[in-house]
Amino acid sequence: MENELELKWRRIQQAMRQEEADGCLLTMNMNLYYVSGQVFNGYFYLPAEGRPYWFVKRLTIPEIRYMLSGNRNKYRTFFGT
Repeated sequence: MENELELKWRRIQQAMRQEEADGCLLTMNMNLYYVSGQVFNGYFYLPAEGRPYWFVKRLTIPEIRYMLSGNRNKYRTFFGT
């Protein structure tokens, strides 16, 4: 059984094929969340055929420090601290 995200991908891919599009590249947080179930610093590419690709930007040291600061506790477990 397909999960909800895979069903969305299939519907989007079907619409792209009808429009003869090769794929779509998503960059906005709202769109990233809709098609991947998460927001991340990067891009999401869904080809008209096949599995999607996630392109995640590498974080800089200042970004990591900010995420690990007391203001961003939810990131502590992600970075294993």
